[in-house]
Amino acid sequence: MGKLTDVGIRAWIRSGERFEGRSDGDGLVLTWRPERSAPSWKLRYRFAGKSRVMNLGSYTDLPLAAARQSAKELRAKIALGHDVAGEKQERKSTALARIEAARSITTVGQLADEYFERMINGRWKHPNIVRSRIEKDIKPQLGKLALDAVEPRHIDAMLRAVVKRGAPTIANDVLRWVRRMFDYAIKRHLVRFNPAAAFDLADAGGKELARERALSRDELVTLFKAMRQAKGFSVQNELTVKLLLLLAVRKGELIAARWDEFELRADPPAWHLPGIRTKTGQPLDIPLPTMAVEWLQKLK
Repeated sequence: MGKLTDVGIRAWIRSGERFEGRSDGDGLVLTWRPERSAPSWKLRYRFAGKSRVMNLGSYTDLPLAAARQSAKELRAKIALGHDVAGEKQERKSTALARIEAARSITTVGQLADEYFERMINGRWKHPNIVRSRIEKDIKPQLGKLALDAVEPRHIDAMLRAVVKRGAPTIANDVLRWVRRMFDYAIKRHLVRFNPAAAFDLADAGGKELARERALSRDELVTLFKAMRQAKGFSVQNELTVKLLLLLAVRKGELIAARWDEFELRADPPAWHLPGIRTKTGQPLDIPLPTMAVEWLQKLK
């Protein structure tokens, strides 16, 4: 029978008495050091001729009876040749190594964010397009995967998901950006190969053909009538659509225009579009027909 009792231990706790070690027998010892809020159990034993100590837990979590049972089970393992303290430390070291390894893993989502900040943001004319592809298509499919866990089958599944929702052109964009991201990862020594390297447009949305669609006169009449009749469709919206059709410029080029870019009273009238908003980066001088001048004056 052990030497310690729960009554005695609780009395020590109430009095706040600290002690280095009080034995229950067979190597089970209760210790209460000043820096501890409660006594803790230790099992002392010898293994291969050397003294060993194993921490079992605090008295708060491990009452006397539970501590004796735990010590009994551990002594049985020691008798069979197990260094229980050494094995516990080894398990702890292995667990810590796994946690550290998990922290050091770079996911596709982290790669995408790093690639965007270092290679796109501030350097690409339309960074919002790339960010959209990352957030809507790449991250949902691959974002949580570790870089070295991505295989061609993951790339294929991502592209199929985009095509399935009826967006083949976006699938082509997604493939281009994923391929560039993994090329970047190779340069940064994060991966050794690009899992998207074997894919081409035929595996995504297919070859993109130039579009030659034009609205007929009757279609334009129908469109203009619909704009006038549509509930909540303002005059500003109507004139903006008409200017886009008449001048054949991009939406972003027109809606971000400043009034000082227009010379409406010049001969001939012109719109001086700065290169910062053009696709090529070069400034453009766009002639303004009489109808465009009238619409712009009405807008102003």
